[in-house]
Amino acid sequence: MAKSYSQGIALKKQYGQHFLREQTIVDNMVAAVDLDKDSSIFEIGCGDGFLTRTILKKAKLARLWVFEIDPEWATFVSKSMPNPKMIVHQENILDVDFARFEPNAPWTLLAILPYQNTFRSEDRSVGKVC
Repeated sequence: MAKSYSQGIALKKQYGQHFLREQTIVDNMVAAVDLDKDSSIFEIGCGDGFLTRTILKKAKLARLWVFEIDPEWATFVSKSMPNPKMIVHQENILDVDFARFEPNAPWTLLAILPYQNTFRSEDRSVGKVC
């Protein structure tokens, strides 16, 4: 079976990498949340930055924390769309200690989650994600 690629990087099945390509859906996601110049946004699984690009372009925000488990995509997004409001964390969101983000609460979560890697709500509470 042939591998799938985006931006020259192989998509990894273990991370559930299937990338959304419907701009209308992403635009509606960003428009549906109430954001202002003080907003803190978590993005889970940026992949090739399809949602990230829209957040940075259209959302009012103070900071965007991007969490990407795949080191290739974390590097790609960091290098291809540098922005002083964005920090890319190459780590699994399920392992994050959210206490370090408390000074910037409340938070907004925006993500296009892979169907097989969604949160295990019975195992972990995300905290005060609004």
